[in-house]
Amino acid sequence: MSVFSNIKKLEVILAITVLILPVFVYAMSSETYMINADTVNSGGSLTDSETYKLGDSLGEAAIGVGASESYKEKTAFWYMLPGGVQLGLSCEASTVYMVDYALGDVNNYSKYTFSTMQECLVTDNSSAPWTLTMQSTNMTSVHNNLSNTNIFLSTDGTPASGDTITSPTTGITETSSGDHSLNVTRTIISGDAAASGDYNNRPTVKLTNLNSFYSEPISGTVTFTVQ
Repeated sequence: MSVFSNIKKLEVILAITVLILPVFVYAMSSETYMINADTVNSGGSLTDSETYKLGDSLGEAAIGVGASESYKEKTAFWYMLPGGVQLGLSCEASTVYMVDYALGDVNNYSKYTFSTMQECLVTDNSSAPWTLTMQSTNMTSVHNNLSNTNIFLSTDGTPASGDTITSPTTGITETSSGDHSLNVTRTIISGDAAASGDYNNRPTVKLTNLNSFYSEPISGTVTFTVQ
């Protein structure tokens, strides 16, 4: 019999949502005609305010950036518009499973860094500064309720390494070192006017106060926003 047979584990699931505020789009025109936008999908619209213009489409099956040694392909309707996407965000995974936590662990916390298959991609081809943020709901199950005051973004203040990893780092500042509770919106990284191109970000999530829980899967939703 294994000496570990009586250890009970907690399975943690983080679902992900993504927000983009704002995305700037452009019209196509000739001397005679103008096509504002044209796409086949499940929905979408163009809205604006005094400060921002937002164009969105719903139901595109494949979006994002693909690259090889010689070429780079940007796939999606908004990438095809003249001027392209000024500021965009996509996260590779819709669901992230953290490593099972052994209840009774002396540390009473679990940390997980998103893998390269789960990273969030920020696309920036403007000269305006921006921020990438995240916030979490409570994590719950039938018997458990982990407050989002016990769910943290862990950083070390260095974009290229440590808990939260960003690549490349040109024009990028990571939020100050420490554990930042996700009960409110927290900045992961900021891009200044020098930031340009595609930035891959892999945040680290830390859950605390776990040892009083039942051994069953718990889940919550983490929302990422770029603006």
